[in-house]
Amino acid sequence: MRQRLFGGGDEDEISSIDTTVASASQVEGGRYRIAMADGSVWVQIDDRRMALAPRPGQKIQIKTASLGSYFLSLEGRPSIRVRRER
Repeated sequence: MRQRLFGGGDEDEISSIDTTVASASQVEGGRYRIAMADGSVWVQIDDRRMALAPRPGQKIQIKTASLGSYFLSLEGRPSIRVRRER
């Protein structure tokens, strides 16, 4: 069974969400681990540099991508590829 964007079993598949950053930290290789206001946690899986470092309160949009990954855009900037950690 494919994990839904929110992790639930809703029948209506959601293709994007808008939320805000609750906290963020850099992990290995300069990638980011970002916790959202809704309690979800997302980890960067590509090597793209973000134009802005994520900070609490900033707006985020997450859209579905291919192969079970997602694109995360911070404040309308170019997207990075992420996966949901929880």
